[in-house]
Amino acid sequence: MTTTHLIPTPEELERQLVRFVNGTMLGGLANVGPDTRLFEDGYMNSLRILDLIAAVEKLLGTRIPDRAVRLANFRTIATIVN
Repeated sequence: MTTTHLIPTPEELERQLVRFVNGTMLGGLANVGPDTRLFEDGYMNSLRILDLIAAVEKLLGTRIPDRAVRLANFRTIATIVN
């Protein structure tokens, strides 16, 4: 039996990541938006980024190549979606 993974639209991916970061990662204690600077504003660190990468991979149904794991690609949720 083959399962197909539906890739979310950019808008849905953004909503899901905002929900994940605010609810799961930050326990509802923050209101991170699509353009919030995750590292510079102190919401993300070297351990949390691993959870965020895993969430992105799960949502997209694919592995993020190591070469794409750069601060510039994870600066904001909007950056991740793009």
